Amino acid sequence: MISTERTISTSEKIVIQTLDLFRVAQIKSKVMPRDLILTYHSVETERSGYKFAVNAQLFAQQIEYLADCAEIVPLGEVSQPATSNRPRIAITFDDAYGDFYDNVYPILRAKNIPAVVFVPTQFIESDQGLLERDEGIAKPHLTWEQMNHIAATSQIEFGSHTHSHKSAVDIIDTLRTDIQLSIVALEKNLGERPKHFAYPYGQYNMQTHDIVQNFGFETICTMDNTPLAAGPFQGRLDVYDRNQQLPYFKLTAAGLLSPGMKDFIRQTMYGRA
Repeated sequence: MISTERTISTSEKIVIQTLDLFRVAQIKSKVMPRDLILTYHSVETERSGYKFAVNAQLFAQQIEYLADCAEIVPLGEVSQPATSNRPRIAITFDDAYGDFYDNVYPILRAKNIPAVVFVPTQFIESDQGLLERDEGIAKPHLTWEQMNHIAATSQIEFGSHTHSHKSAVDIIDTLRTDIQLSIVALEKNLGERPKHFAYPYGQYNMQTHDIVQNFGFETICTMDNTPLAAGPFQGRLDVYDRNQQLPYFKLTAAGLLSPGMKDFIRQTMYGRA
């Protein structure tokens, strides 16, 4: 008799083990063993093809989970000495996409949750959006009018994401001017000098750090998923892929998935966004 049993591959075993972890995460739904800064880009109700977008319904679930198991604090507070035993989370959004106004701000306002939106100022009044320049995807940005309406609550802050949104490493000779242009635009249109800065694409080196630090920003954000530390330089955890389910988010936020494992799961279980 010929056996019809098939040998389970190593990759399949990994997926099975990961699914088991998902079940554990679903049971232990309030596990958040670390302080961290999260960064989102776009929160969509309809798929645009932008891989750094999160589904709006899933975003609402993520915020519900975070509010339940952690203390969500302003970005400027997350690296300060803790005043309670609860983990602290700061939430940021890069690129100031227009869907923040409709899909994000109402949720944050209803729950009184603070956040920082990092603005690439060149694209706010431009005919061409950042994503259209980089990937050919038409995705509008927030307007100054919308940002002023949001800022009136003092709950949402707006930070510098440079003016041109070019890699700081590639424009070291003009980086100082590029940042200054963004500061001037934010101050002129929103009435306040930005306290926080985020590197476009998360790219930096020691030269860029020296330049950025001279502007006196309270927080200088990279995309390194590293433990929070004293001082202005802070890493962040990226949240994206509109297909990922809530258990996956819980494991990622808890630091239980390596970057390699995250990428494997995205490709094997959910596909690319």
